[in-house]
Amino acid sequence: MGYLDGLKQSGFATDEDGTQLFYPWGVLGRGYRLADEHAAKNAKRLVTASTWITLTVILSAAVVRPSLAGLLTMVGAIYVVYTIGAKVVTAHLETAQAKITTRDHLQRQAAAYGRTTLTIMIVLSALMAAGILLMAIYGNSHTTWAGAVLWFAAIFFAACSGFCYFLRRLTQSSEK
Repeated sequence: MGYLDGLKQSGFATDEDGTQLFYPWGVLGRGYRLADEHAAKNAKRLVTASTWITLTVILSAAVVRPSLAGLLTMVGAIYVVYTIGAKVVTAHLETAQAKITTRDHLQRQAAAYGRTTLTIMIVLSALMAAGILLMAIYGNSHTTWAGAVLWFAAIFFAACSGFCYFLRRLTQSSEK
């Protein structure tokens, strides 16, 4: 599966009865039993729509470069829309007894990404970190702000590479 599929699948699980569970807030909230295919379809539609809306806003913000207040307004709007959608989707669903653990959540996410996607993400993140680091060291970032942003970006992509490596290791440990 691809990157977006991995993001979307990490909020779903199956209990010991074989019933599909939906965790709209991941490890931070309760789960809901998806009693039928219609409920599962609605939950997946909510997660897919919110993922695409979030990515669209992020890419738009990169192009438009809004003020901090504008960016916070966009993030707040996404949160409110997702919260309302989650309330609508889960309104008639039974609460699941099982809580999702961080380890289970990460293992599901790693399995949904697959080793190939994770390997590509490791390599691309490491290349981004190295390229940005070279820009920070040898570039013409004469202002303190620009240099700080470059260093932060390099550290961020290095951390992304490390996290993807961690997820890849989880797929190896679950296969044994």
